[in-house]
Amino acid sequence: MAGNQDDSPRPRSDREAAPRDDAWNWQARGETATERLDRNFGQLLQELRVLQTGVQLLTGLLLILPFQDGFEDLGGAERGIYLAAVAFAMAATVVLVAPVSWHRVLFRRRRLEEIVTAAHHCALAGLLLLGLALTAVVVLIVAAVIGMAAAVLTGIVTGLLFLTVWLLVPLRYRRRPLDLDRPEPDPARTDPRTGDDAAHRATTVGIADTASRRISRARRRSGLLSRPTRRPGGRAGRTADGNGGAPDPA
Repeated sequence: MAGNQDDSPRPRSDREAAPRDDAWNWQARGETATERLDRNFGQLLQELRVLQTGVQLLTGLLLILPFQDGFEDLGGAERGIYLAAVAFAMAATVVLVAPVSWHRVLFRRRRLEEIVTAAHHCALAGLLLLGLALTAVVVLIVAAVIGMAAAVLTGIVTGLLFLTVWLLVPLRYRRRPLDLDRPEPDPARTDPRTGDDAAHRATTVGIADTASRRISRARRRSGLLSRPTRRPGGRAGRTADGNGGAPDPA
């Protein structure tokens, strides 16, 4: 059956069938494609928890607003903005909770890759809808307090702020090329305190130490350094070669 064929294990290992980024994850983190999906899904769940909390609070406050005193004093424009804010907040709630439904419906169906992809798109859509809902709420508040002209200007500034911080700045870093061919340090040879490669550090220190010893020997042979020696009588004297101490053996 087709379902059994999809659920059957692949003939090759995850490392052999993984794309280039999976191969990099294997080299850098020592994780397979399945482990990477588990890690990505855990990260998405943490991000969705943050978004869900904010969206649920915002939706709850908007839903009780019509039952408060003074709501009937709002004009037609303000009520339209309020309905837009409620629509955006409800849509954001539906989209951000959708990955939970996907995970329950596809539970134990070995569809983790599809769930992670859907959760990724839901998180992006939820961010967009949340930004629109918050912008509409800001416009509604400014319109009720100051006026519609100031509300429009405030809404434009707020929308541009969300667009810049949430989208344009991350896209700037996303466009930078990935250096997947850069070798990663070997964890077995890496100092956990500094993150330096132990072999490279030992080689560098050894070269510097050897150079320092050679300079010291040259200075002693040329008479730039003097090393006093003790004679049996207790007086300091010089060696037969005129230096302050016996030259180091070559």
